Amino acid sequence: ADRVVVVGGGDPLGLQRLVRALDLLDEHTRAPRTVVVTRVRPGPVGPEPGRRITEALHRFAGAEAVQLVPEDRDALDVAMLHGRTLREVRPGSPARQAVQRLAALVTGEDAPGSGGRTGPRRWFAPWSRQR
Repeated sequence: ADRVVVVGGGDPLGLQRLVRALDLLDEHTRAPRTVVVTRVRPGPVGPEPGRRITEALHRFAGAEAVQLVPEDRDALDVAMLHGRTLREVRPGSPARQAVQRLAALVTGEDAPGSGGRTGPRRWFAPWSRQR
């Protein structure tokens, strides 16, 4: 792989599994990795969940940079209910903004609104015939 994106949940069990997965991943590849934690919220890990999660993953897995996607249940529920994307139903959603930053990081493109590339962005599914 050219790059590995490793995703885990932002609760104690999800973080424990993520630490184990990162340890096992070393046996299979040395490809650059992006560590992502989804559903980040204070409830399961206490106040300042981003700081706590980042520190724990650095301590136990040596993860230097962790991408955090906050829990945004309301926006995700609305999108799913209407069969729409977060961009269509809640463009300002914190989860959507975090996923945009993650996509920009993984693809090497500028994040929207960062002053980089101009013009519309086009994202195609691998099975899409449009190009």
